[in-house]
Formats: sequence, structure tokens, C-alpha cells
Amino acid sequence: MPATLDAPAPATADDAVTIPSAVLGPVAVRDDDRVHFPDGLYGFAEARDYALLGTGEPGLWWLQSTAEPGLAFLLADPFPAFPDYAPDVPDAEVAALGGGRAPAAEGVALFAVLTLQPGGGATANLRAPVLLDVAARRARQVLLPREPRGTAEPFAA
Repeated sequence: MPATLDAPAPATADDAVTIPSAVLGPVAVRDDDRVHFPDGLYGFAEARDYALLGTGEPGLWWLQSTAEPGLAFLLADPFPAFPDYAPDVPDAEVAALGGGRAPAAEGVALFAVLTLQPGGGATANLRAPVLLDVAARRARQVLLPREPRGTAEPFAA
């Protein structure tokens, strides 16, 4: 389930709205950038609509709330940094992405939520990754209680 997303085309005035971000400043968001979390993220259940924005670095994306300027997460494709990472995501979790229809496995991307550390560096949450149905733009954070990796694994891109 590698995170394979194409870089979005630059937004134009015709197809984008500008949202404020405390981290990124004003950002242009197209419909293709939007991601809906029906259940929110752990600890942020009320924030359900986000924009998934490239950082300019391969394998890294910003997940910016479209309603809360101060709510942004850095997401990473965990597989290059953790080649032995093999999350056992239950079929029911993948099926829940589709809102009643199961997305094709190749249409699901998996991301680790990164935490930036105060002196530099970052850690990756490999126990509660984010799943994204790329076609439907629906996502959910899943808890993998049997995952041997933790919530704060040292991350180096």
C-alpha cells in the first residue's frame, strides 16, 4: 500500500479557493486537493475536511484543515524510510474508506503522520497511519494495535 500520488497541477484562479494556513500562509486549494475524513483524525474529530498539498519534497505532503488555519499535519510515505514496514491493515478498515464500497487496493495510499521535534528531526507514527482512497478522496486514520512499530519512530527521509 505505498503512498503513490501524482504531484497536483498548479491551481489557477478558475479552479481554486484560497484558504489560510498558520504554517503555509494562504494556499490555493483545488477540488482535487480536498480530502474528507468522515470520522476526523484521532484527537481532532470535529475537523473533517482537509487539503492534501505537496511540499516540493518527494514523499512528503501537508494535510491542512480547510476550516482551522492552525491545524496542519506533515504526512510521509513511510516505506522508503522503513523498508521492512508491513502494516497489517484489516480489510474492514479499507472497506470503511469507501463509504459502502470497497476501494481497489491499488487505489489506497498509506501515510505516516510525522511529528517535528523541537531541535530538528522528526518521528513517524507507524501505529496509526492515515489511509486514503485516492479516487474518492476519503480518508481515515486507523489504529493498528498489533503493529510492532510505535507512534514515535525516528524518521529520516
